Amino acid sequence: MFKKRIGKEKKGCGKKFSKRDYLLLLILTLSLAGFFHFREVRFFIFELNSVAPHDIVAIQDFSYLDKKQMIVLRQEALVDLGKIWRIKEGDIKHVEGDFLRQLSNHPNWRSTYPVTYNEMVDLSKDLFQEMENWHFTDKRTYKKREEIGEKVGQYSLVEGVVFNKPLILPNDFWKKIEQRVGEDNSAYIKEIAFIISSIKGYKFHLERDHDERLVMEKNIFTTIPEIYSFRSQHEMIVKKGDVITQREYDQILAMKEALKKSRNLLSPLKILSSLLLAMLVVFLGGMFFYMKHQKVLKSTNTLALYIVLILVTCGIAKGIELILNSTPYPIASLFQFPIIIPFMSILLAIFLNESIALFTSLFLTVLIGFTLAVSHNHFIIINVFAGIVASLSAAKMKKRKEIFFVCFKVWAVCSFAMLIYLLSINRLFNETALLQLAAFAMNIIVIAVLLIVVIPIIELVFHIMTNIALVEYIDPTHPLLQRLSLEAPGTYQHSLSIGHIAEYAANAIGANGMLCRVTTLYHDVGKLNNPHYYTENQLMTGQRPFNIHQLLTPIESAYIIKSHILDGVALAKQYKLPKIFIDIILEHHGTTLIKFFYLEQLKKMNGIEKDVDDKAFRYPGPKPQTKESAIIMLADSVEAASRTLEENSEEVVQKLVERITSSKILDNQFDECNLTFDELSIVKQKLVEIIKATHHLRIKYPEEPQYRK
Repeated sequence: MFKKRIGKEKKGCGKKFSKRDYLLLLILTLSLAGFFHFREVRFFIFELNSVAPHDIVAIQDFSYLDKKQMIVLRQEALVDLGKIWRIKEGDIKHVEGDFLRQLSNHPNWRSTYPVTYNEMVDLSKDLFQEMENWHFTDKRTYKKREEIGEKVGQYSLVEGVVFNKPLILPNDFWKKIEQRVGEDNSAYIKEIAFIISSIKGYKFHLERDHDERLVMEKNIFTTIPEIYSFRSQHEMIVKKGDVITQREYDQILAMKEALKKSRNLLSPLKILSSLLLAMLVVFLGGMFFYMKHQKVLKSTNTLALYIVLILVTCGIAKGIELILNSTPYPIASLFQFPIIIPFMSILLAIFLNESIALFTSLFLTVLIGFTLAVSHNHFIIINVFAGIVASLSAAKMKKRKEIFFVCFKVWAVCSFAMLIYLLSINRLFNETALLQLAAFAMNIIVIAVLLIVVIPIIELVFHIMTNIALVEYIDPTHPLLQRLSLEAPGTYQHSLSIGHIAEYAANAIGANGMLCRVTTLYHDVGKLNNPHYYTENQLMTGQRPFNIHQLLTPIESAYIIKSHILDGVALAKQYKLPKIFIDIILEHHGTTLIKFFYLEQLKKMNGIEKDVDDKAFRYPGPKPQTKESAIIMLADSVEAASRTLEENSEEVVQKLVERITSSKILDNQFDECNLTFDELSIVKQKLVEIIKATHHLRIKYPEEPQYRK
């Protein structure tokens, strides 16, 4: 958060620009210069297999990847590639079973080979595994594999393979198998030879290994160099009325890439012109704010928000431009008039005001319209109408759902303008009109969804809570608040009290009091999981209070008490509460000590502190990160402690507040927030005032005496 500057007011905008302000303006200028400089070339991409509406000729010299010629070379390369075989897995399993039975039934081998049965079995498994991974092919395929640099260690030559007819495997295969298995079992060469001699007489079925052949085909394709053909300027690519084949389509795309490369973006004059244009735009915008809205220039936070929204809008526009330029015509033609400006207009109207939104919408529409690779006139007209409607409508929103109604009005105006245009070119009564309206609808839906996502992010990053968000969550009919009031009424009343106290204290130091009031309604929702473990709910039963913690150890009680933090986070995520609410839930106790149960445990340990782990009695944290969460922490502790007071004099309340505040400071709970000592002093005074006011004593009325009739 940007700190408030202290100093005398200056003439003009009333504030001297800081280094941070100049940095923001520099970022804006350079970003706009980049936006103007890196312009795309508007290029019509025809659909593959469509009919060319006119002669398509080369605008400049270019080279293109000749896929047709490469296909021919690939086909020629595959001529020498034959079939690849492997041993049928079932045959290997059958032979393996026979061999193991032979080992068991005829133990004569033991007198010749000094190995155990298990060692012989392990050797046979290695050998049969090697056989499963082996491949067979003809001489041409074998040689082709060597030519492309593929390994042939697990390949053997075989000729005349007949499908489904077993054959004796060649001696070359058995020699290679013996060699490969022997590499890892050099101490068992004789035993390996014995295993091979026992099984080499079997006949095996060979089956096609299609996967291996596909892998080899891909490897062959990688060795084929890319072939490029050349087209000179003005050379015919496709004649009018001809079908655009894949080859011509590739040439059109290659010509587009050549045009991009020929823009010469590194030219010093082009760079300078883009920079000067950006400086002029920033200067004109600065004049507007200097004359009409100096408060934007006075606040670094507001200026940063405005610049971010400008840059995000330009980024979205550039992204849409890139997508449209890489999309075939039938789809791109539906979105050739993208509606972009209302996204920024609505945000500016919500977070600043409608005047700024209106000026920026009109100004930026013209700039983006002449910069993007779109139909300039149509884009500007559509977005001018959309920006005006969005700016004037969004400023009056009070609920988040009204965003969809504003977007609907934008869609209606843009659709009406488009229908007028189609009527002027006699294309109103065909499918083009319906498709264009549907495209507009999709565009507006995307904007509405983006707004729903972006508004909470802006509120969080720039520490701005709008009326839209606050009105939503202060509603007592919210499902989570309804649960809290019914299942944990004591906690609900406690939250209401803290909300009023925290709001009063926060407003006194210029913090967000409404934020404090709303977030405290939800700060203890984690108690819903075990409401009867908390004192405020035990006392609300209407029966004789029973403290359930009498049945638990201090450690167990502390664990349950502090569990309401993480339980609250889980509930907040379940009910989709904003992140700032979750932060308050996590921070409103910080890492403070659950002192009552800590002292109980210390008493059980005869007062020996080293025998008690204080981490087991501390809340998980983190410590308060903002002024609002620090104020809520104090309000929570003070409100709970004030209920035990028997006297509500200012001196008693002041001592209570001072004691609680001092304990938080000594416990370093405010080290990570930006609350100053001066502000803390004001907060303490306001806490005393409101606690004294809300805990006033009432006059005890005497009982009415009973008179005799």
